[in-house]
Amino acid sequence: MSHKCNSVPLQVLDATFDDLVPLAVSKMPSSWGGLVAQSVRSYLDLNIAEKLIEYQGPILLIRRTRDEMISTDMPADSHPNLASNRGNNLLLKVLQFRYPTIVDNTTLPVMKEFLSGETFRQVQMLQEKQVEYEVCNDVISQHVAQNGTHYPMAIEVDQADLKVKLSLFLSRQYKNV
Repeated sequence: MSHKCNSVPLQVLDATFDDLVPLAVSKMPSSWGGLVAQSVRSYLDLNIAEKLIEYQGPILLIRRTRDEMISTDMPADSHPNLASNRGNNLLLKVLQFRYPTIVDNTTLPVMKEFLSGETFRQVQMLQEKQVEYEVCNDVISQHVAQNGTHYPMAIEVDQADLKVKLSLFLSRQYKNV
């Protein structure tokens, strides 16, 4: 997987997920949960997040918001619950590894709300939080110019609101709805 592909200039992952176990467990009867989890871990361990964080190059995740296969909550009379889309979990794990000083317990609730929203809600949140792409890009670019592009990046941010803005900016940079 990606950890063996560091010579690849870009990873584009379409309709992917962080880990097969939560998906497999959600599709089977609840009484089989333990058996399914153990079987998947033993014979078909697809922990994509674990492998992807080892990749040092650029990543773009294409999230399928209506994909019932990568969502763990699918109401019978509706579309999949966006909060249960395992692509969200993959994005959060990658960003937590790459930017641990930005994507942490203080910014995760806002990021989860952002990723759980439809596109129009995400645009609203970016406006409400006054996320300025140029400012955020400058903060990241300055760090890269001084320290290089190796992950994880320890970008020090003292202002809580800037940290939230950067976390939402990074979410948009890595994810295509």
